[in-house]
Amino acid sequence: MRGGIARPGRHDEDLRRSGGDCRRSTVGHQGLAGSWRDAVEHGRFAAPYSRDSAMSFVDYRDVAEVAALALAGDDLVDGAFELAAGGMLTRTEIAAMISRHAGRTVLAEDVDPDVALGGMPAGAMRDGLTAMFADYTA
Repeated sequence: MRGGIARPGRHDEDLRRSGGDCRRSTVGHQGLAGSWRDAVEHGRFAAPYSRDSAMSFVDYRDVAEVAALALAGDDLVDGAFELAAGGMLTRTEIAAMISRHAGRTVLAEDVDPDVALGGMPAGAMRDGLTAMFADYTA
């Protein structure tokens, strides 16, 4: 793979500074586990972005498989790939699915990003997450 591995987010930052736009509206299936448990237990499916933002989903194991292919050979050099399952869902739609599966009402709720990031120190990670949540709400 030419160029090695870049610092996460650097290319996104460069693209934004040049006036471009970079959206990452893909959620890892594995990231839903905690939210699913909370939704079933408390009847709310909450996140720090709009419940009406549609997201696609990906299994991180599939991403790892593609990364291994990219690092092990030249077949994917200069490629650009969107790794996600087909279709997009909002948290409102996911909450309805959880409701049917759990046998109880689950509502999609928006959480203020500042509240969600309340324990995180200032810096690049917090700034990046704040920008991502804003993108997901736009």
